[in-house]
Amino acid sequence: MAQCKQSSPEFIQNVFSPMVAVLCSEDAEQMSRKNNLTFVELVQPFCRLTTEAHIRDPGNFAHTVQKLRITVKDMNMTNYQPTLAKRLLNEAVSSALPPCIETGKANVVTIGDYDLQLSSSTPWFDAYRDCFLEVAAPSNHEFLKHFLASVFVVSSSHTDPIEEFTKLSQQQHQQQHQLPSKPPKWFCPNTFKYYVLLHDVVEGEEEKAEAVYQSMKSVYGPNACHLLQINSRSVHTVSTISSDVPGALPDPWSQFISKETQPNDAGEADSAVQNDDSFPSHVTEGQNCDNHSNSLVAVETANEAMEIAEADDKMTSSILDHPLADSPAVPTNNSDDDMCSDSETETTEGTASHSNDTMANGSNGRQHGWCLTVSDHDRLRIFIHEFLVRGLIPWAERMIRTLNDQVTSRRGVGKSLFKKWFGGNKPSEKPTNNTTVVYTSEAPEMQMRRLADLAFMFQLYEIAYQTYHTLKRDFNNDHAWLAYAGALEMASLSVFMQGSQTQRQYPHHYIDSAITTYLNTCRSHQFATRATLLSTEALKSKVMYAEAAQQFIKMTSEDSDLRSALFLEQAAHCFINMKVPMVRKYAFHMILAGHRFSKSGQRRHALRSYSQSLHIFKGKDWTLAEDHINFTVGRQSFNIKQLDNASSALRHLLCRESQQTTSQQSAFLKEYLFVYKQHLQQSATLTSLPQLPLPLINSNDTKTWLGRVDQRGENLQAVAVNSFDDDSPSAAWQQLEELLVRNANSGILPASYKPSVQCFSSKTLNSGSPMAIAGECVTVEVSLANPLKIPVVLTDMALIWNFFPGLFSDDKNQDDTPKAVTNEQLNTAKNTVARALIETGVIQEVILEPLETKKVHLNLVPLQTGELHITGVGYSLGSRSPNQLTTEQRPSFASSITVHGKQNLEVQGPRLNTTKEEKCSKMYGPDRRLDLQVVPEMPLLEVEFHGFPQTLACGEVQQTTIQVRNTGCDPLHRLTVAATQWDFFSFGHCDLPPDSSSPYQVIPDQTDPLEPERVQQPRGYSPVAEVPIPGSSLESGASVTVPMWIRGPTSTDTHHIDFMFYYESVSKNPPLSYRVLRHRVTLKTCNSVSVRAVAQPQVDKQNTKTSESLTVTMEVENMNKTQDSTITEVSVLQVSCASQQWILQHLSTQRNVDIKVSSQESVFLCFKATRCQDCLKESGEGSIKFSNVTFDQHQISSSTPPCSDFHFKSLQQSHTDRQNIQQIDPQTSPQELKNNNQSSLSLIVFWKGYQVDETGCSCAIVGQHHIHMNSFGVPVTSPPVPKIRMELSPVVFIRDSNSAPNQITNEASKSQLVRYCLVHSPQMEHDFHKSRLCFVSVKLVLHNCSLEDVECEVTTRPEVTRVDVSSVSDLSATDKPKSQTFTWSGLVLTRVRIPIGQTRTVPATACFCSAGVYNLCNFQVSAALHEGATVDRMFTVQQQTSPSIITIYEAP
Repeated sequence: MAQCKQSSPEFIQNVFSPMVAVLCSEDAEQMSRKNNLTFVELVQPFCRLTTEAHIRDPGNFAHTVQKLRITVKDMNMTNYQPTLAKRLLNEAVSSALPPCIETGKANVVTIGDYDLQLSSSTPWFDAYRDCFLEVAAPSNHEFLKHFLASVFVVSSSHTDPIEEFTKLSQQQHQQQHQLPSKPPKWFCPNTFKYYVLLHDVVEGEEEKAEAVYQSMKSVYGPNACHLLQINSRSVHTVSTISSDVPGALPDPWSQFISKETQPNDAGEADSAVQNDDSFPSHVTEGQNCDNHSNSLVAVETANEAMEIAEADDKMTSSILDHPLADSPAVPTNNSDDDMCSDSETETTEGTASHSNDTMANGSNGRQHGWCLTVSDHDRLRIFIHEFLVRGLIPWAERMIRTLNDQVTSRRGVGKSLFKKWFGGNKPSEKPTNNTTVVYTSEAPEMQMRRLADLAFMFQLYEIAYQTYHTLKRDFNNDHAWLAYAGALEMASLSVFMQGSQTQRQYPHHYIDSAITTYLNTCRSHQFATRATLLSTEALKSKVMYAEAAQQFIKMTSEDSDLRSALFLEQAAHCFINMKVPMVRKYAFHMILAGHRFSKSGQRRHALRSYSQSLHIFKGKDWTLAEDHINFTVGRQSFNIKQLDNASSALRHLLCRESQQTTSQQSAFLKEYLFVYKQHLQQSATLTSLPQLPLPLINSNDTKTWLGRVDQRGENLQAVAVNSFDDDSPSAAWQQLEELLVRNANSGILPASYKPSVQCFSSKTLNSGSPMAIAGECVTVEVSLANPLKIPVVLTDMALIWNFFPGLFSDDKNQDDTPKAVTNEQLNTAKNTVARALIETGVIQEVILEPLETKKVHLNLVPLQTGELHITGVGYSLGSRSPNQLTTEQRPSFASSITVHGKQNLEVQGPRLNTTKEEKCSKMYGPDRRLDLQVVPEMPLLEVEFHGFPQTLACGEVQQTTIQVRNTGCDPLHRLTVAATQWDFFSFGHCDLPPDSSSPYQVIPDQTDPLEPERVQQPRGYSPVAEVPIPGSSLESGASVTVPMWIRGPTSTDTHHIDFMFYYESVSKNPPLSYRVLRHRVTLKTCNSVSVRAVAQPQVDKQNTKTSESLTVTMEVENMNKTQDSTITEVSVLQVSCASQQWILQHLSTQRNVDIKVSSQESVFLCFKATRCQDCLKESGEGSIKFSNVTFDQHQISSSTPPCSDFHFKSLQQSHTDRQNIQQIDPQTSPQELKNNNQSSLSLIVFWKGYQVDETGCSCAIVGQHHIHMNSFGVPVTSPPVPKIRMELSPVVFIRDSNSAPNQITNEASKSQLVRYCLVHSPQMEHDFHKSRLCFVSVKLVLHNCSLEDVECEVTTRPEVTRVDVSSVSDLSATDKPKSQTFTWSGLVLTRVRIPIGQTRTVPATACFCSAGVYNLCNFQVSAALHEGATVDRMFTVQQQTSPSIITIYEAP
């Protein structure tokens, strides 16, 4: 709420101060103009009585009059016309905005969780209030704004001053009595008249002035005239004095100049405002005041005025420019919706400049009152004192006594007779102001109103209240609503002004009723506004902020936007000043005030209101309200040319997910682009690209990849990691790299070994800078998120970087620090230099769909060594309407409004948590994933996999090729490869590629089986394979194609196989000792065949210890199901044996017999294996002999790659598995291991199948399975059957052996405490015609199976038991079959205690009503451990025994 520097009683007293009219002669005005002032302006700062005065009431009691102030005005003044009044009110508000508040430098007040920017005062509201009260026209229903006295001023230099006084008096008399309808209004016919002789001390004749003054006292009386001496300083002296001379007095009159401005138009002067309905109801933005010191701030005394003027003199000349001097005016049609429109009009600065020129010309460059000295100021104070104490106050005392006598007489003779004596009439046939009664000026009610108003103005508040209180009843009875509301208003204020002198409570409901009557009945917004201004001041002093807010809100309407805006703002301040501040109500009403300020053309005030409310809604998830405020702040800032503030406000609309509609978000984006583009165009120089709000970029999700993005196609290319998903340092990659490094260094891992990282992200350790190779691509993945529901278009997207050249340069004279080169420069020449150092890739267009998150890969190629720092992403931001999203327009989009800018990439390292300081504060380590070191060129390997399948059958063998290419600048050598499944692939030779029709080498048309082939067994297959390239090195730019066979894993699953290629540079001292290339393939395997085999020895009769032959039985099963079979039929092509001692031969099968196995079918094969006695002698211990049994016309060469390679790798894997088994089972003796090695026999089963693809086409596939038999009589399967590990029961530790059996805690054990059975006859005959019921005796036998005494409970009605059924795991006891004609007789519930190991019998009787077969287990047995005298023990339902059946026959 507005903090007035006056107290509330002082403010109300000043509002209703006595009005005095001044009529000056021309010579007196000329004398006053020496000070650049009129006479009225000259006396304005001295119009308050500085001492106490006394006045007597009609009861002759003296009352003290304190700080009485009069309002002095020129009698020739005219009422303000509506247009002028609107302009003055608008100027008063617009010019009273301090620069500190305009720039947002308000006081920050913390209330709860809110930090509010509140101004300690609202000077614009004070200025509006003072201006409103100044321009308000007087009314006929009250006399508070009517002139009480007339002051006639004549100069002593006049030839005949007495005659001039007579003329002025006659002029006043003529205006009052002959033209009563024209302003000014007079209080009564006989007003007080005062005569002032104005004397110039320097130029006037003192003797003549004294003589004239003596004549005036004899004519007008000593109390009605005064000699006022001024201008003790000559004009010539003033011209030689500057403003900094100590003798120069301050200027207190500047506070009243704009306030006393009169209309210059004669036409306006002639048309006086006759009634309050003509008062302006809507205010438009007008011209601005010329100086902040001209704001309408009331200064009460000359002392206060001089203090303010002294402070103004100390200000610099720069403050003379008003902050609203460049603000545009708003048309009355409020057509400011489109920021792009040029229809808005600029500020009408002509009036303000004209005011400045007029003041400067009239003053001749001099300050106001420079011809006055301190003595002249004292004489002016004495003049006002004499006028009030000796003239006006005595006249008011006499007038009050006269009016009171008339009122008293009225009370004695009656109302009608009183009206008859005074000739009062109340014509009601011509009502105005929406009232039913209009009183004449001399009506008795008006006389009482005169009395009340006069008493109020001279601080006789008790008399005023009594009179107002009497009048309100009369006006109410007469339905004179305007007068009635006025009486209510003043009666309420009279009680308030008495303060502590009365015991009455402040009747604020009086003034509430007055405001309502003004608004609804009288339609008089002028007086309703005045009553609200006065009432809220009174309520504020009473700390009744809620009531004050209600009155302010009541006055908001559509007739005046400026008034509604100011009152809504004051209501908001009332809510925040309450005992319990209502912050959200404050913000809501500030928004309403800002809206009304905007409608009234007060854009700066609208911006201020919205900005202050933004602090409440910001960050509180009130997204729609926050969006509205930001959008309005942006528009208002744009309208007043604050483009920086406008773009910042509109930026917040785009930085998060919004609940706005699509069209609204599109409008937000277009507004931002337009405003920001205007802001950039008006900026002087841009050294760097501006920051853009869209899209949202999470910098910590940024990944740096040393290589290009893999493009998947028909040929699978492995360049660095396959995708950005492999950024985490996997243990599999580290094991492969360590394996390759050990292989290259003779099995030793170097001490300086550190795993290489090619993808740097938030999951990697980024304390060191990545090392990029000159001439090789660096790719950065940036995650872009569109929080809006509309598409966002990004064009010309590229990385922003800083580069420091010179690192690793051969130039030894590097004393100078390298200068940074960046591609962010807008200078074309500098960009040319940047392009010569770094090749930056540009993405022409990126379209982010609504609410889409997209990862974009941006690349650059450093061409020189140095330090490369990637700082951000540059792009052009544009928008597109959803209706334009067609396929044809996507590739060739060009937005009409685009803004080129950037977003910084600022990654945050891991939080440090080592030292105490780091634990107690948030400290983060370095993250240099975007700070790269560029080193000289090195070889670069690229590998392409041609014809690589995505699906394989288990054991299927396919031939593929890989193309190895060196795209670097140096040759490479020592090329090796390792994989996570090292038995998955096998290399051939570059000079002898195999037949493309089959992955195997075949020998066609062989009628006899070939002799077994001997192959030297490798000592051990290494997981690292050397890639066979000619010359063992690969020159720069050269490429080699190498055949590679792959075999599907034997288990059906989705397999992820990682390949890592290792190579080194041929050159000496390379920047990197080695480089690796990672690649991951995903392969899915399906069922094919399953092979099971067992070898049984055949014991020779002569040599029973050693068997020379074996019988090998084999089962081959097609594992594919019939309904979803992918392999329709499988043929067994060949079975080969690889062993040091055994040779495989036919036994029960014939050669060249086609063996086919359909889905879910199996075939049994028998072979004979004979021992070769000469094998070890001929080829040594490491020789392996391959023998083949073929079932096809073509024999497969099993001893050549890839058959032998896959066999030996499978054998190596089998040995590894056996070693693991031996570690688990150490009981295996060395003799058994030796026998196993001697009896080792490996079978290779070659098969062929026909696979049906998705299109229905059939194709042939081949594969091989391996069986490694190391023991006789033990079946072996391929794929091997996984062994199920037996879960051991957990170890239970008990305290002692005696107490362990007694502890029964398992719920299952609790249900087995008692076993029971029924003893009865299995059948019985009964004649139901003689007796309707058949009774059978039954015995229930209960046995205690536990080791403690048991309390047993038996019930034949389970619903009456107290058993906890919920704890029973087997609920079958509650689901027993029940018969509809069978029941138990007698026994319902019984309890039996059974000792340990004892048996108890419970007798019962079953009752049947018809013949049939019945199950007597229709009861429930519950048990609990006996625990002494415990009553509430928990019983558990016991497990049900087998059914107990009885048959009831009908007797014949």
